[in-house]
Amino acid sequence: MRKATIIAAILALAAPLAVINRAESAPKQYSLVVGSLGGTMGRLGAGLADIVNRKAKNFKFSVVPGGGRANPARIGSGGGDIGYSFSNFVANATAGKVPFKKKYPNLRGIAQFWQSCYHQYAAKDQIDAGIRSWKDIVNSKKPLKVGPAKKGTSTEYITRLIVTHYGSSYKDLKKRGYKLNFAGVNGMSRAIR
Repeated sequence: MRKATIIAAILALAAPLAVINRAESAPKQYSLVVGSLGGTMGRLGAGLADIVNRKAKNFKFSVVPGGGRANPARIGSGGGDIGYSFSNFVANATAGKVPFKKKYPNLRGIAQFWQSCYHQYAAKDQIDAGIRSWKDIVNSKKPLKVGPAKKGTSTEYITRLIVTHYGSSYKDLKKRGYKLNFAGVNGMSRAIR
């Protein structure tokens, strides 16, 4: 009986240590804040998380939807661990410049997928008609069909800045007969065909 009591006491004392050890050995969970889950950044994030979650022993990623423009503020305020964005948004967030209302000085770049650039493309008939730049688009006498991208995305924000730079606005373009399509990238690609 005494032997059983000693074994029970040892087990009772060791049980909390086993639980602590299991908790300490559990992988750390990090949020990976991407763009829309169906978009390019969402797919890249899902692929990265899949590789990390299969290979890494000490940490795991959970993919969370976000956006290139919103992610710096979200990460900077502690609403996520790691996030995708574009260097211009991160620089502006760090400095507290537009579109950010305050500074997020704790942001750091840790990787780069590719050189960020803004892509625009036009149907062949528009190219043949002389439309080769946003300046041409905004100044066209003939109303055009324009796809600025899905509202609220980084691409749409940059498009709005470009249109404003050339002295116009979405509202003005619509008044002039332009048709604005705020579909995502896939929808815009289908519309141009």
